[in-house]
Amino acid sequence: MNQLLSTRSNEGVIDHNHRWQQRYKSILVAGSMSLAGLMIGCQSTATTQLTTPPSLPQNAVLINKATNLYQVDKLLFRSEQLRAADIPLLKANRIDAILNLRFFDRNDDEKLLADIINETSLDLYNQPLKSWYVTPKEIAKALNTIKDLQAQNKSVLVHCYHGADRTGLIIAMYRIIEQEWSIEHAKQEMVAGGFGYHAVWINLENMLNPKTVAAVRIEM
Repeated sequence: MNQLLSTRSNEGVIDHNHRWQQRYKSILVAGSMSLAGLMIGCQSTATTQLTTPPSLPQNAVLINKATNLYQVDKLLFRSEQLRAADIPLLKANRIDAILNLRFFDRNDDEKLLADIINETSLDLYNQPLKSWYVTPKEIAKALNTIKDLQAQNKSVLVHCYHGADRTGLIIAMYRIIEQEWSIEHAKQEMVAGGFGYHAVWINLENMLNPKTVAAVRIEM
């Protein structure tokens, strides 16, 4: 009798252990399948990210390096102070208006272009900016001038002396406010876009911040 009970007890233990082994195997299989699915999902996501990178804004397109002349968009250009030899560039690119940001020698455009103003419908605008101190109101005025001219389907050339610093600030604000670029992208183009930005004018670069952008919007 005792031997029979012992045998049944051993069989019960064996059966119990067998059931736990089966459950353990099932858990392992289910866990492996879940892990495999997770890995495939991660690989799929990584592949998607690699094949469809986020689009970045298109920087200004170089037209003539000697004059720092770039096309910003369909109706907006930027350059340094042009000289008599550069007049053909104005005609070739069908520039309708010039916005001069120079503070000193701000009448150079009138002298330079006196001979062709009567031959064309070229309009000249002086909105002098001081490199060491620019206000949101001055930026807004420049942007409004650009917008008003573009609304008449006129192409505008913005320049200062080098076409890098004050011009860079106005174009950067145009990118942010009119083209909805991020401040980071606009700043990157301004300082590292190949225009010759002078780091000494750190005050201009520092104006590219949410508070100043908001102030410019209010002034517009």
